[in-house]
Amino acid sequence: MKVSVRCRALDMAGLAAQEAHGKREDKISKKRVIRDTSPLVAGSLDLRRLYDAHIKGAKQNAGAKKTVLHFIVRFPPEVLEGASVGRFTGSM
Repeated sequence: MKVSVRCRALDMAGLAAQEAHGKREDKISKKRVIRDTSPLVAGSLDLRRLYDAHIKGAKQNAGAKKTVLHFIVRFPPEVLEGASVGRFTGSM
């Protein structure tokens, strides 16, 4: 089985851009819409709020600029087939 992974470090401006992209508020995502349905979301699209809650109380390097990692993981279609995939099929 082959899986492709892409990772990029983001600063807070990059996190805001990803949030806008996920909410389909940016120029690129508006062009890429192929149907008028809401995106499938596991959790929330309020990325900054989730980030702030996640790091609350954590010690961080004050000099760190890119504190967020954005991953895109592409699984082969056969991994996402069958009843056992649950939340990945939009049945949340």
